[in-house]
Amino acid sequence: MSKSNATEDDTLTYWLTTDLFSINRPTEWHLALFKDDPADDASGTEVSTGDDTAYVRQIISFSPVVSGVTSNSADISFPVVVLASASYSISHFAIYDAATAGNMLYYGSFGVTKTVIGGEVFSFTTGGIVISED
Repeated sequence: MSKSNATEDDTLTYWLTTDLFSINRPTEWHLALFKDDPADDASGTEVSTGDDTAYVRQIISFSPVVSGVTSNSADISFPVVVLASASYSISHFAIYDAATAGNMLYYGSFGVTKTVIGGEVFSFTTGGIVISED
C-alpha cells in the first residue's frame, strides 16, 4: 500500500510541525478504480464515464486500525458496468477524500489486471480493501 504525495505531506505536517490547522481531515472516503498505477502524484488513469457510463467512485468506510492495518468495514459494490465503447482493463484502486476530484490519499494494486466487459459488477467484501502503514 502506498500513500500519495498529499498524504505524505499531511502526515509530516501533523506529526512534525505545529501547523495543525492546514490539514483538513476528510469526513467521507471514496474508492476509485484505475486502469494503471496511480503513482504517488495521482497521475494514473482513473476509470471514467468515457469507459463506463455508470462509473462513480463508491463510499468506503474503515474498521478501527490494529497494528498499523485497517480495511473496509462494509461490502462495496460499483454499479453494473455499462461500456461506453470497447472493453477496458483495471489494475489498481485508490482512496480519495471526495466523490469527484479531491485528493488521493492511498492507492494499491489488485495484483492482476482485469479486463472489464459490460454487465459486470465490481464488488469487494468486508475486509477486501486493506490499507497499511509501512
